[in-house]
Amino acid sequence: MKEEVLAIIARHRGKILGCAGGFVLGWLIISRGIIETILLCICTGLGYYLGKRLDDGGDLEEILEHFWPPYKR
Repeated sequence: MKEEVLAIIARHRGKILGCAGGFVLGWLIISRGIIETILLCICTGLGYYLGKRLDDGGDLEEILEHFWPPYKR
């Protein structure tokens, strides 16, 4: 039974994640408002991007220099 459920989840992973993401996004828009939800999505995307760069072996200083070059600090 457990293997069957896991197989179904594996086959429909994208649909399940899409529905969950849509539900969360809708809930945020209803509860917080569109502007706060957009800001939250931007911050989440930026956090994901920075975390992925660090996971891929990037150096934090190198990542920050990409956004704020040394001559602008």
